[in-house]
Amino acid sequence: MPTRKLDDAIVNPITYATPGTYDEIFSTLRREEPVRWTESEGYRPFWTVSKYNDIIEIERQNDKFLNEPRLNLVPLAEEETIKARTGGSVNPISLLVNMDGSGHRMHRSLTQAWFMPPSLRKLENGLALLAKEFADRMEQMGGECDFARDVGVWYPLRVIMMILGVPREDDQKMLKLSQMLLGSSDSEMSVEKAGLEARTQAIQGFSSISARSPPNGARIQRTTSQLLSPMRISMDSPSIISRPCRII
Repeated sequence: MPTRKLDDAIVNPITYATPGTYDEIFSTLRREEPVRWTESEGYRPFWTVSKYNDIIEIERQNDKFLNEPRLNLVPLAEEETIKARTGGSVNPISLLVNMDGSGHRMHRSLTQAWFMPPSLRKLENGLALLAKEFADRMEQMGGECDFARDVGVWYPLRVIMMILGVPREDDQKMLKLSQMLLGSSDSEMSVEKAGLEARTQAIQGFSSISARSPPNGARIQRTTSQLLSPMRISMDSPSIISRPCRII
């Protein structure tokens, strides 16, 4: 495959929806060029690392291979728009996954204990009931369903909503915001707005949901309160978190 065509295929989402094409490209790269300087049209150049052991080694050296400079692959034009709004950063919002060093450790420590086994065990009954609900739903579909549409989208979303104390009646809104955030460059996933505008609206929507009080004064479950309280403290206490969240 010609060099430019190969580089463009690496950034093309269609490649990753076509297993045969994907396997051919990356099998060839692992065999002939496991670390490739990739220059795709419309994107800032980057290194493509295709061997498992190399990727693991990079993950171990988080002092050399940083997240913050660029975590996601987005078109160059969108990067420039984000940089203009943030004062130079290509990240529209500060997230745990695009932080490095002490900032990452500090933010992770806020909720780390909540995700340890003793805390997660408190969710087991709720998860079991949720799993049974979806299993019963599939059984009622007469032996055939679209698993991605009917289960794969909704089950993990409902788990997240349960953890955060978001009421079930907000599930359509949560799905729409998730699609706007994660598929903001995909016209099929974000039908109203595209790119940076969709991502910004999604972030604002999630912020609104997280700050909202439970409906009718209902009490959030204790496990949920234990997760959300340190998050709210971090936003209100500059002494705890020195770097503010950035939303554009």
